[in-house]
Amino acid sequence: ATTLRTQWQTKQNYIWLAFGGVCLFGALVFWAITDQETVVDVDKKAESEVELQIQPEKVATTAHLGSFIDEVKPLDMTTRVV
Repeated sequence: ATTLRTQWQTKQNYIWLAFGGVCLFGALVFWAITDQETVVDVDKKAESEVELQIQPEKVATTAHLGSFIDEVKPLDMTTRVV
């Protein structure tokens, strides 16, 4: 009975090995089909200095900036709590 079991385990191992090889081959074929040699160049517009400047009127209208400071206290990294 043990020789029958080891023969079945050997066949099962070969089946798994063959299945793994088929999956690897399929992945390589899929990779070869979807791989593109062409590189697409994307030209980004240069941002003007007006766009780069911080606009204080937008910051001033943000009324909720820092509204959770009372709900969630900032971390104090100077003390150790055990």
